Amino acid sequence: MLGKLMKYEFKACGRIFFPLYLGILILAAINGVNLGVNFKNEAVDGLPMDPSAYNTQGILSLILVALFVALFVITIVLTIQRFKKNLLDEEGYLMFTLPVKSSSLILSKLLVALIYAIISAIVASLSYIIMGSIGGDINILELFKVFTHSGFLAEGIQSIVYMILGILINYSIFVLIIYLSLSVGQLPQLSKHRVAAGVVLFFIINLIITNIYNFVTNNLLGSVAGLEITSNFIVSNFKYIALDLIIGLAIVTVLFLLTNWILNKKLNLE
Repeated sequence: MLGKLMKYEFKACGRIFFPLYLGILILAAINGVNLGVNFKNEAVDGLPMDPSAYNTQGILSLILVALFVALFVITIVLTIQRFKKNLLDEEGYLMFTLPVKSSSLILSKLLVALIYAIISAIVASLSYIIMGSIGGDINILELFKVFTHSGFLAEGIQSIVYMILGILINYSIFVLIIYLSLSVGQLPQLSKHRVAAGVVLFFIINLIITNIYNFVTNNLLGSVAGLEITSNFIVSNFKYIALDLIIGLAIVTVLFLLTNWILNKKLNLE
């Protein structure tokens, strides 16, 4: 059932995300072509780039930046809207009549939010690769060969894995704070001011978690991160980082369980 919920959620969000992804990639290609033509003309003629070419390039770059900002804003808005509309508003009557646990409903939305965050990061990276390969004469294959033979992957793969896991855990905490804030905001005592309560609660919960995290890390891990600089790569104290990830997972678990408990015991759809 979780798979079906995720499929439905993925399609619903994809109607908004995928046209935006396509627009970003197409505009990145146009930027690359325009940049390549301008640099080629400048190199051949030996003359400064035409002011109109500068203006065109500036406008295209500005539009691309605007799309990235739109992607960021839409991601947050959609995260709020999908949870609130499906589970806390009128659609909640239908969703909670399904033969599925509330934990599965929450988990499906969280996992899809993570998937789209990963896709967004990939699209952002691809857009710069496209611009560089088309407009900057960057050979992607040669760049990849240099990267793979530099020893970076061999020495830094563990750091990369920890970094990716850390980003995913932190983003999960961010999303679950939104879910918990919305869930608490729909309680009967706060239902008359749901939006305002949700916003205030988001900052309060975030502040509480930050203080708890700082207290635990300072007492459990100490104040020294244990970074060791070598000639090839910055090697972190992996035990420190692993414990830090465990603390993050514990926070994710607590936030998830609190949200699930409220939806099970204190749901107010009026």
